[in-house]
Amino acid sequence: FTILFCYTNMKLYKIIIILLLGGLLHLNTFAQTNQYGLPFITHYTPKDYNADNTNWCITQDTRGVMYICNTQGVLIFDGKNFELVPVSNNSLVLSLAVDNNGVVYVGAAGDVGYIIPEGDKGYTFHSLINKFDTTQKTVLSSKFNRTFITDRTIYFCSLFGILAYDKKTHSTTTYTLPSKSFTSFKMGNTIYTGNYEKGLMTLTSTGIKYISDLFASKDIISILPYNNSEYLMLVRPG
Repeated sequence: FTILFCYTNMKLYKIIIILLLGGLLHLNTFAQTNQYGLPFITHYTPKDYNADNTNWCITQDTRGVMYICNTQGVLIFDGKNFELVPVSNNSLVLSLAVDNNGVVYVGAAGDVGYIIPEGDKGYTFHSLINKFDTTQKTVLSSKFNRTFITDRTIYFCSLFGILAYDKKTHSTTTYTLPSKSFTSFKMGNTIYTGNYEKGLMTLTSTGIKYISDLFASKDIISILPYNNSEYLMLVRPG
């Protein structure tokens, strides 16, 4: 059973999704033979990929190559071999996003950038952190736990600010978030961020804009599409 708790207008709604796995499914298929055989599963341990045992997220490029956020850098797996690519400050990597050209953008602790294959040289991380406003030290040194891509802009998001990088013009913008902000989300081409005191905020071309204080004193843990013009907000009390 998976239970999602949704808070709306100070009322608690429980949405219970029953996953019919295990016993019921087993009873229906017990006498049947899977003509394709059992799924092929391989368990890779830290000894196999020669990196830390903590992995934060995973993504895949247009060629099918896997990229994994690891405490020691970005793990790259082509289906046969692993390669560990550290970021420029050797910090932990927390978020990844792939654009339509297969470029992998990386959010790390105190660093952001991208990874591209360099032929026989393997993969190389190219840092973008020095392209942003160096006076915003609190933002630049924070942990960028979300990375999003819109049509032409890359957003590296932390609890302290958002770094926007324009792929076409290579221009950069640094947005500072108010205190007590938390996770950012992307719906369509819009970036949303929650704030414990202010509620829901969004990022516009002119800066951070407050939308509603309905979600003040609550932690927004997820934003999901509901229909063409509405979103489902999953929150928990602070």
